[in-house]
Amino acid sequence: MNVNRIGNSVRVVCVSLSSLLCVTAFTGCSSAPAAQEGAAYAKSLNRYYQGRPMCVWSDQVSFPVQNPTAQEVKDRGYEALVSAGLLARKAKASGAVYELTAAGRAAFDRDIVDKSAGNFCYGRRKVTSIASARHDSPATELVEYQYTVGDAPAWARNGALQAAFPQVATDLSGTHTAQATLLNTTEGWEVAERPLRATDGQRASTLAKMKAVFAPGS
Repeated sequence: MNVNRIGNSVRVVCVSLSSLLCVTAFTGCSSAPAAQEGAAYAKSLNRYYQGRPMCVWSDQVSFPVQNPTAQEVKDRGYEALVSAGLLARKAKASGAVYELTAAGRAAFDRDIVDKSAGNFCYGRRKVTSIASARHDSPATELVEYQYTVGDAPAWARNGALQAAFPQVATDLSGTHTAQATLLNTTEGWEVAERPLRATDGQRASTLAKMKAVFAPGS
């Protein structure tokens, strides 16, 4: 029996195990947080998403829309919005005009500065549970959470609208899972800011952000 070879193997195993433990200690292991911590994470996430509603477009649109091209009508889903009762189409000599109906004006999330521009927003993420959390760095936690999109208006359930905007149907269908990085600040946990992506169905709303900032208890 080669004693030196056995000794070297033992040392390799020890070094490998030590390295693994070091990596684990640095990155942390995902586990369900204590109830108090989970509640703090959920509160921070809900406060963050309060000012970030989900809307049908990735940018704002100004109304009335005069003589749009067929491609623009398709891309913007104007006909679906007519079916949902938010827009009215009027025929004029110069072409079609799409304008807000009374229901559309009530649902339209207007820009603070340009009142003619805005978006149709159908809900916000509502965190229902914190599945796990782990130290992502000395000052951050990587949190996995479940959420639903609640309080959706009736027009968001319209079949034609959901066909034109499939993300609406996806967002409103049950519970979803997502991750977020939370930063431990002197004022509690805050969501680490990242640019919003057009693919996640999340749209910035200036008005909603202002409401969230100045809301009592925020």
